[in-house]
Amino acid sequence: MWNVILWFVIGGVIGWLAQRFVLAGRPGMVPDIVIGAVSAVAVNVILSLLIPGYFSFVYMNIPSLFYALAAAIIATLVAHIVTAVVRAKEA
Repeated sequence: MWNVILWFVIGGVIGWLAQRFVLAGRPGMVPDIVIGAVSAVAVNVILSLLIPGYFSFVYMNIPSLFYALAAAIIATLVAHIVTAVVRAKEA
């Protein structure tokens, strides 16, 4: 249970870092942190299921943090694009 909480906390930090990489069309800091936390947990669950010997949801390693950051950046970009499209259709 503590590992999931820790992944959400680290995912929040990763989401904040992803927000710094993505600068255009910011929907806000809180949504970016939530997107980072959810994507960090999701990518580590997927990697632990695909490669159980190397990745584990219980233990953190440097490659899993980099994959979590990459997933957070991609998810943040997608969220920013969707937000921009919705705002453009409203205007």
